[in-house]
Parts: sequence; structure tokens; C-alpha cells
Amino acid sequence: MTDGTRFTTTAGYLQNGQFWKFREFSAAYQLPGVATRFLRAQQGSTIVFAARNLHTWSKYTGLDPEEHDAPGDTQSNFQSAPPPRYLTLRLNLKF
Repeated sequence: MTDGTRFTTTAGYLQNGQFWKFREFSAAYQLPGVATRFLRAQQGSTIVFAARNLHTWSKYTGLDPEEHDAPGDTQSNFQSAPPPRYLTLRLNLKF
């Protein structure tokens, strides 16, 4: 208190929202001739593995620095969830 006035700030509620994200990784493997013959496919068929939202580097203590539920540029974790992590496996067959 200063001169009977209580000063308050939001300094204790704001956090550094800077972050780095490893968003996506994918790898493709061309199927060998034995596999394509077994599947009755042509040469050039592939299997693809992909992953999304793998890791976030940040000093932010909430769930995710990128989530925003509040109006403006404030961060709020109220009933919010970060983007989900996806792992996919896809088979591309050429006929």
C-alpha cells in the first residue's frame, strides 16, 4: 500500500509464451519386389509413417503455449487442451 492505495498488477499471472515446436515428421519406405508381388501391386508402392505435434520446448507451465480460449492475446488453460499427437501409417499401392 502506498498513501492508503493498494496497487495490484497482473505480473504474477502472465508467463513467457515463447516456444519451439517439433510439429511433423514423416518417412516413406518403398516396398520391395517380394511384397508388391504378394499384394499384386506395381513397383513404386510405399508405406508411409507420419507423426504430428511431437514435442514443445517452452518455459510455459501450462498445457500448451499455443492454446487460446480467452479474447485478446492472453493465455488461459480453462477447459482447453493442446493439439493432440497423431501417429499415422499409410500404405500406398500402385495398380
